This record gives sequence, structure tokens and C-alpha cells, in this order.
Amino acid sequence: MSEPIRRIVALLLIAIGLVLPVYSRKASPPPVGGDVLLAPAASDVLVVDFRDGMSQAEVEGEEAAVGLQLSWASDVSLDEALRSGKVADYATGEAALARLRADPDVEAAEWAVPMQALGYPDDPLYGKQWNFPHIGVERGWRVGGGKGVIVAVIDTGVSVLPDLPAERLLPGRSFVPGTPTSADDQGHGSHVAGTIAQATNNGIGTAGIAPNATILPLKVLGADGSGRSDWIAAAIDEAVDQGAQVINLSLGGGHSDVLVKAVQKARAAGVVVVAAAGNAGREGLGSPADAEAALGVSATGPDDALAPYSSWGQGVEISAPGGNKNLPGGGILQATIGDRYEEWQGTSMATPHVAGAAAVLFGAGAGSADEVERILKLSAVPMGDERKFGAGRLDVGAAVGRLFLERGGLLAVAGGLVSLALAVLG
Repeated sequence: MSEPIRRIVALLLIAIGLVLPVYSRKASPPPVGGDVLLAPAASDVLVVDFRDGMSQAEVEGEEAAVGLQLSWASDVSLDEALRSGKVADYATGEAALARLRADPDVEAAEWAVPMQALGYPDDPLYGKQWNFPHIGVERGWRVGGGKGVIVAVIDTGVSVLPDLPAERLLPGRSFVPGTPTSADDQGHGSHVAGTIAQATNNGIGTAGIAPNATILPLKVLGADGSGRSDWIAAAIDEAVDQGAQVINLSLGGGHSDVLVKAVQKARAAGVVVVAAAGNAGREGLGSPADAEAALGVSATGPDDALAPYSSWGQGVEISAPGGNKNLPGGGILQATIGDRYEEWQGTSMATPHVAGAAAVLFGAGAGSADEVERILKLSAVPMGDERKFGAGRLDVGAAVGRLFLERGGLLAVAGGLVSLALAVLG
């Protein structure tokens, strides 16, 4: 190898060495439930079940041949020859697994699969939230539930409720003249915020998609549910300034250049902006959903059909459960003011499903708004007519799986490049 090429390869190795540790930290998910496999490296522990009766010397020899040093899974595992141990990186573990699975002395080999008690969560009304299992939200809970992510709810305000505690809410502010606080005096905003971040597994009421996310309540609609485009635009700007990674806009009206520009600026700042398509039941979106930079959301019912009230057309990027109360139990159940749990329907109810999913992906390590939006669309369940459903119906479980599979796959490629470069340099 010529000296210039050798130097280039060496620099490549240094770059990979600098980037890969940061990338690996983002890609390492918390434990997941045993009913799903999030990614090849959802665990950093390998488990190898050798042929029963093999001696310690025999199994240690087999391990050494593939670069592993494991231990007995427990002090009663010797007769079963069951071994386990942590592996430094995904690529090394995958290479060892490939060789072990071809070894006749190995009965099974895999990444450890974390398990948990069934029946999660214990929210008593969860059984009526058909929309959550429908889109696989349980998988999102197992990767942090949006921990560390700020979601701005620009709406009628959000109030502290028994099932939406104060620690999940930032102080927020009001843009409605004469209304001093961001407290909800209509109910809409609290219902929307509940879908995103209702307290979960707390033995009370309903669950939320990203229960560990933090809500930034920005009140732009009054007690009658109405507001103005300039109030909303100002709130969008404030959400960006306050560090929101996701903005939920379960509201709309006629076209507004001011709102389109505000959404554009927020998106350019790296914020995912999710907006309701509207409830006109016909083709055509208003603002802010008609902004090219917004993720316009149409609504589906329990049967996955487009809800009869949902607007559709150019600007719909994805669909999500918004409810259809023509079907028994078909509304979206969440807490609202007055400590009530009510079934509502609307594209306003569909939009926070997508906002919550975006929060889950950011919390699980997604590095940008571009990555979040791309994964949400690619993982959506295809529904046919893109004018009505966009990329398809939201699937949180598939989105989380895709995030970790893509990141695990990149780590494997990077590991392979390192090995190849080392071999060439050697």
C-alpha cells in the first residue's frame, strides 16, 4: 500500500473512532419487553446454551475460539452448560453469534431478551384506549417514553390534572389577551396533551404515548376554542426559543402566510411540527397543516378507515387514530379538565399521536427532525390513497424498531470497515 493511501485509511479509522462512541451511546436502547425484538443489539449481553454436560474447560475453549469470555448464567447452570456475559460492541457480538450458531456443540445462542411482567400498564381505563395497542405504543414505553424531550402543545392551554402531574408540565405562557396563564379553560389542550404524555402505569385513568416527555403549554385559543394566526405564530416562535423538539398544532383555519412562515422557521431550527389536517370532511387543508414544513395528519377510526370528518388532500403526510364515534367505543379517551375522562374525535386527536411518536423517537436517540420524519413515514402502515393517508397510518412500534435496526446496522458496517482497514494497514 502506498504511503498516501495508508494515511487516508488511518485518518478514516481515527474519524470512525471519534464518531462511533457518540453514535453508539445514542443507539443503545433501554431494555425492552420479551414480546418484541427492538434491534439486534437491544441488549449487550450474549447468552449461549452449549451442549448439556460440557465441562468448563470445553466451553471456555469454544468461547476463546470466537473471542468471548462468558460466565455461567447462574450457579445451577453447569449441567445445562448455559453461559452469558457482556460483549463490548455489536459487531463483535454478531460475529461471535454467527460462528456459535454453526457450532454443533451449541444448542442456542442469542442476545439476551429482557422480559417483564404482563399486564403493563395498570391504568384502569387503558383497556378502552383501542388506539394505543393499534399503533404499538407499548414498544415506545420500553425505550424511554420520550424521556428528556419537550413537546410544545399550542392550544387552549394545559392544566395540571391528577393524571397529568405538574412535574410533566413547564410553566408555559398565554398569548390570549386578558388571559394571564397557560391553564386550560376549555379542555381541548389538556385532552391533546394527555394523548402525548398522560401519566402511565400510575394506577390512574388512561395512558400516554410518551409519558416521560415534558409538555410546554402555550395558550393561543380562548375558552371558546378560538384564536388568531398571529398569536399562534408567536407561540411557535416561543416554542423554538424554549427548546421544544416537537410542536403539536391541533388547530387550524384558512390559509395564513404568517403561520406558514412560522412553521418553516421552526422546522429549519430542527423542530418537528405536527399539524391537524382539519375536520371539514373534504379535500383541502388549511393552515398550519398546509405548510410544506409541517407534518399534516389525517384521522382514522378503529377500522383504519379515514374518519368521516377528516379533511384530506395535498399536505397530508401521515394518518393516525383520531376516533370515529359512529363506532362503539370508537372515540379517543383521555383526561380533560374537571378531572373527567372523555371520548373525543377529530384530527385534533390524531395529531398528538404523531407528536407523541416523534417524542419517543427523539428520546430513543434519533438525531434530527429529518430522521424522525423519515422514520415515521417509512414505518407507517400503507393505507392506499396517499391524498387521504399520506405515507400510511402511524405505527409507533415499527418506527422504534426501524430506528434501532438502522442504527444497529450502521454500527455493524462501521465495525466491518474498522476490521478491514486494520487488516489492510497490518
